[in-house]
Amino acid sequence: MRQKGEPGHIVAEYDWAVVLWVNTAFHNWSIVPFSRGDVKGGCAIITTMNAWAQNKKGFTIVELLIVIVVIAILAVITIVAFNGIQNRAAFGKVQSELVSIKKGLMLYHADNGNYPITGTTSAPGWRYSCSAGTTNFITAINTYMTVPQAPCSAGATNNDTWIYASDGVGYKLMHIRPVSTLASVVPTELRDFRYTASQPTWGYWTSDWASI
Repeated sequence: MRQKGEPGHIVAEYDWAVVLWVNTAFHNWSIVPFSRGDVKGGCAIITTMNAWAQNKKGFTIVELLIVIVVIAILAVITIVAFNGIQNRAAFGKVQSELVSIKKGLMLYHADNGNYPITGTTSAPGWRYSCSAGTTNFITAINTYMTVPQAPCSAGATNNDTWIYASDGVGYKLMHIRPVSTLASVVPTELRDFRYTASQPTWGYWTSDWASI
Protein backbone atom coordinates (compact mmCIF):
# COMPACT_ATOMS: atom_id res chain seq x y z
CA MET A 1 0.00 0.00 0.00
CA ARG A 2 1.32 3.42 -0.93
CA GLN A 3 2.52 5.69 1.84
CA LYS A 4 1.40 9.15 2.68
CA GLY A 5 2.98 11.69 0.41
CA GLU A 6 3.29 9.38 -2.58
CA PRO A 7 1.47 10.46 -5.73
CA GLY A 8 -0.88 7.46 -5.56
CA HIS A 9 -2.12 8.24 -2.04
CA ILE A 10 -5.15 10.44 -2.76
CA VAL A 11 -8.05 9.50 -0.48
CA ALA A 12 -7.21 8.73 3.19
CA GLU A 13 -5.59 11.97 4.30
CA TYR A 14 -6.98 14.26 1.57
CA ASP A 15 -3.42 15.28 0.66
CA TRP A 16 -4.60 15.12 -2.93
CA ALA A 17 -7.96 15.96 -4.47
CA VAL A 18 -9.05 15.48 -8.00
CA VAL A 19 -11.27 18.02 -9.69
CA LEU A 20 -13.15 16.52 -12.59
CA TRP A 21 -14.71 18.82 -15.16
CA VAL A 22 -16.70 17.62 -18.09
CA ASN A 23 -16.98 19.82 -21.14
CA THR A 24 -20.36 18.62 -22.39
CA ALA A 25 -20.05 20.57 -25.65
CA PHE A 26 -16.99 18.66 -26.80
CA HIS A 27 -17.08 15.58 -24.53
CA ASN A 28 -13.56 16.17 -23.23
CA TRP A 29 -12.35 15.38 -19.69
CA SER A 30 -10.06 17.77 -17.85
CA ILE A 31 -8.37 16.58 -14.60
CA VAL A 32 -6.95 19.26 -12.31
CA PRO A 33 -4.91 17.90 -9.30
CA PHE A 34 -4.13 20.11 -6.32
CA SER A 35 -2.99 19.63 -2.70
CA ARG A 36 -4.57 20.85 0.52
CA GLY A 37 -2.65 24.10 0.24
CA ASP A 38 -4.00 24.69 -3.22
CA VAL A 39 -7.69 24.57 -2.32
CA LYS A 40 -8.19 28.24 -3.03
CA GLY A 41 -6.44 27.87 -6.36
CA GLY A 42 -8.58 24.86 -7.19
CA CYS A 43 -11.73 26.80 -6.39
CA ALA A 44 -10.52 29.58 -8.66
CA ILE A 45 -10.03 27.07 -11.48
CA ILE A 46 -13.54 25.67 -11.01
CA THR A 47 -15.01 29.18 -10.90
CA THR A 48 -13.21 30.12 -14.12
CA MET A 49 -14.44 26.96 -15.84
CA ASN A 50 -18.03 27.58 -14.75
CA ALA A 51 -17.92 31.17 -15.96
CA TRP A 52 -16.56 30.04 -19.34
CA ALA A 53 -19.26 27.39 -19.66
CA GLN A 54 -22.02 29.88 -18.81
CA ASN A 55 -20.75 32.36 -21.40
CA LYS A 56 -20.62 29.71 -24.12
CA LYS A 57 -24.23 30.12 -25.32
CA GLY A 58 -25.87 29.28 -28.67
CA PHE A 59 -27.56 31.60 -31.16
CA THR A 60 -30.58 33.57 -30.04
CA ILE A 61 -33.88 33.37 -31.93
CA VAL A 62 -33.29 36.86 -33.35
CA GLU A 63 -29.84 35.89 -34.63
CA LEU A 64 -31.21 32.75 -36.26
CA LEU A 65 -34.01 34.73 -37.91
CA ILE A 66 -31.50 37.24 -39.30
CA VAL A 67 -29.41 34.42 -40.77
CA ILE A 68 -32.50 32.82 -42.34
CA VAL A 69 -33.61 36.13 -43.87
CA VAL A 70 -30.15 36.79 -45.32
CA ILE A 71 -30.02 33.29 -46.85
CA ALA A 72 -33.52 33.76 -48.33
CA ILE A 73 -32.54 37.09 -49.90
CA LEU A 74 -29.40 35.59 -51.44
CA ALA A 75 -31.45 32.68 -52.80
CA VAL A 76 -33.95 35.05 -54.45
CA ILE A 77 -31.15 37.10 -56.01
CA THR A 78 -29.54 33.95 -57.38
CA ILE A 79 -32.81 32.67 -58.87
CA VAL A 80 -33.61 36.04 -60.51
CA ALA A 81 -30.13 36.27 -61.99
CA PHE A 82 -30.32 32.70 -63.30
CA ASN A 83 -33.73 33.31 -64.88
CA GLY A 84 -32.43 36.46 -66.52
CA ILE A 85 -29.55 34.52 -68.07
CA GLN A 86 -31.94 31.85 -69.33
CA ASN A 87 -34.28 34.46 -70.87
CA ARG A 88 -31.44 36.25 -72.64
CA ALA A 89 -30.15 32.94 -73.99
CA ALA A 90 -33.63 32.01 -75.28
CA PHE A 91 -34.02 35.41 -76.95
CA GLY A 92 -30.54 35.16 -78.46
CA LYS A 93 -31.37 31.82 -80.08
CA VAL A 94 -34.67 33.04 -81.57
CA GLN A 95 -33.11 36.31 -82.69
CA SER A 96 -30.22 34.55 -84.39
CA GLU A 97 -32.64 32.40 -86.40
CA LEU A 98 -34.76 35.43 -87.29
CA VAL A 99 -31.67 37.24 -88.58
CA SER A 100 -30.83 34.19 -90.71
CA ILE A 101 -34.28 34.35 -92.34
CA LYS A 102 -33.81 38.06 -92.97
CA LYS A 103 -30.48 37.36 -94.70
CA GLY A 104 -32.23 34.80 -96.90
CA LEU A 105 -34.75 37.48 -97.91
CA MET A 106 -31.94 39.91 -98.73
CA LEU A 107 -30.22 37.30 -100.92
CA TYR A 108 -33.46 36.58 -102.73
CA HIS A 109 -34.04 40.31 -103.28
CA ALA A 110 -30.48 40.75 -104.61
CA ASP A 111 -31.03 38.00 -107.21
CA ASN A 112 -34.64 38.77 -108.18
CA GLY A 113 -35.16 42.48 -107.50
CA ASN A 114 -38.10 41.84 -105.18
CA TYR A 115 -39.05 39.95 -102.03
CA PRO A 116 -41.08 36.71 -102.06
CA ILE A 117 -44.67 37.85 -102.57
CA THR A 118 -47.53 36.76 -100.30
CA GLY A 119 -50.09 39.52 -100.97
CA THR A 120 -50.45 43.28 -100.78
CA THR A 121 -50.27 45.92 -98.07
CA SER A 122 -54.06 45.86 -97.84
CA ALA A 123 -54.25 42.06 -97.91
CA PRO A 124 -50.85 40.88 -96.66
CA GLY A 125 -51.48 37.15 -96.76
CA TRP A 126 -49.45 36.49 -93.63
CA ARG A 127 -47.50 33.28 -93.50
CA TYR A 128 -47.10 31.71 -90.03
CA SER A 129 -44.13 29.45 -89.41
CA CYS A 130 -45.89 27.34 -86.78
CA SER A 131 -48.84 26.54 -89.04
CA ALA A 132 -46.84 26.26 -92.26
CA GLY A 133 -43.76 24.49 -90.94
CA THR A 134 -40.27 24.81 -92.36
CA THR A 135 -41.14 23.34 -95.76
CA ASN A 136 -43.63 25.98 -96.91
CA PHE A 137 -43.14 29.02 -94.64
CA ILE A 138 -41.17 31.07 -97.20
CA THR A 139 -40.42 28.52 -99.89
CA ALA A 140 -38.68 31.00 -102.17
CA ILE A 141 -35.64 31.31 -99.90
CA ASN A 142 -35.14 27.57 -99.41
CA THR A 143 -32.46 27.63 -102.12
CA TYR A 144 -30.45 30.12 -100.04
CA MET A 145 -30.76 28.58 -96.61
CA THR A 146 -32.38 25.94 -94.45
CA VAL A 147 -35.24 27.83 -92.85
CA PRO A 148 -35.38 27.05 -89.12
CA GLN A 149 -38.67 26.28 -87.40
CA ALA A 150 -40.12 28.85 -85.00
CA PRO A 151 -40.35 27.80 -81.30
CA CYS A 152 -44.17 27.43 -81.39
CA SER A 153 -44.14 26.90 -77.61
CA ALA A 154 -47.28 28.89 -76.85
CA GLY A 155 -49.57 26.20 -78.17
CA ALA A 156 -51.28 28.19 -80.93
CA THR A 157 -50.45 28.78 -84.58
CA ASN A 158 -50.41 32.56 -84.15
CA ASN A 159 -48.35 32.65 -80.93
CA ASP A 160 -44.59 32.34 -80.47
CA THR A 161 -44.12 32.10 -84.21
CA TRP A 162 -42.48 33.93 -87.08
CA ILE A 163 -44.77 35.66 -89.54
CA TYR A 164 -43.93 37.06 -92.93
CA ALA A 165 -45.74 39.06 -95.59
CA SER A 166 -44.64 41.03 -98.64
CA ASP A 167 -45.96 42.72 -101.75
CA GLY A 168 -42.60 42.29 -103.42
CA VAL A 169 -41.54 45.89 -102.83
CA GLY A 170 -41.50 45.84 -99.05
CA TYR A 171 -41.86 43.19 -96.38
CA LYS A 172 -42.43 42.50 -92.70
CA LEU A 173 -40.77 39.67 -90.80
CA MET A 174 -41.54 39.30 -87.10
CA HIS A 175 -41.60 37.00 -84.13
CA ILE A 176 -45.02 37.57 -82.62
CA ARG A 177 -46.36 36.96 -79.14
CA PRO A 178 -43.50 34.92 -77.67
CA VAL A 179 -43.59 33.38 -74.20
CA SER A 180 -43.99 36.09 -71.55
CA THR A 181 -40.57 35.45 -70.00
CA LEU A 182 -38.96 37.19 -73.00
CA ALA A 183 -40.84 40.43 -72.38
CA SER A 184 -38.00 42.04 -70.45
CA VAL A 185 -35.16 41.19 -72.84
CA VAL A 186 -36.49 42.33 -76.24
CA PRO A 187 -34.54 45.42 -77.41
CA THR A 188 -36.68 48.53 -77.78
CA GLU A 189 -35.43 49.26 -81.30
CA LEU A 190 -36.76 45.92 -82.55
CA ARG A 191 -40.21 46.15 -80.94
CA ASP A 192 -43.46 46.50 -82.82
CA PHE A 193 -45.37 48.60 -80.27
CA ARG A 194 -48.78 47.84 -81.76
CA TYR A 195 -48.58 44.78 -79.54
CA THR A 196 -48.78 44.92 -75.75
CA ALA A 197 -45.74 44.99 -73.49
CA SER A 198 -46.57 41.49 -72.24
CA GLN A 199 -46.43 40.24 -75.85
CA PRO A 200 -43.25 41.93 -77.09
CA THR A 201 -43.42 41.26 -80.83
CA TRP A 202 -40.25 42.22 -82.65
CA GLY A 203 -38.54 41.84 -85.99
CA TYR A 204 -37.60 43.58 -89.24
CA TRP A 205 -39.55 45.44 -91.89
CA THR A 206 -39.28 48.06 -94.59
CA SER A 207 -40.66 51.52 -93.88
CA ASP A 208 -43.73 51.05 -96.10
CA TRP A 209 -44.74 48.03 -94.00
CA ALA A 210 -44.09 49.58 -90.58
CA SER A 211 -47.78 50.20 -89.84
CA ILE A 212 -49.02 46.89 -91.20
